Amino acid sequence: MKVSKRVGQLFLNGHAVGQVLAESASDSWGFGIFTPQSGYEQFAPLFGAWAMLLHEDDELDRPTREAMDALRDAEKAIDTIRAELRWNDEAQPVCVRQLTIDGTLIEWSSEERQTSG
Repeated sequence: MKVSKRVGQLFLNGHAVGQVLAESASDSWGFGIFTPQSGYEQFAPLFGAWAMLLHEDDELDRPTREAMDALRDAEKAIDTIRAELRWNDEAQPVCVRQLTIDGTLIEWSSEERQTSG
């Protein structure tokens, strides 16, 4: 499902950390491009480790048990971060339930239903 492009700011634990360009959505998941800004550096190692673990066993049919455990631990750590999106075209911030950042790619799940366009 294609959505109208929206621009907003990502806040992690109350701090603005980057710009989000929403490009598409499916149900409660949004997908877009993330441009980090000052403040993201404290979170970058955690998301970077998650991304490395996610792609570590790409060439294998099945990831190792150790890789799966490490990935789960990284996801649990990410889940402890309080995240919200503040869209430029809306006054109300959107609470993010789940968030992944893989380089410039960002995915998030929120209570808000993404609007189609």
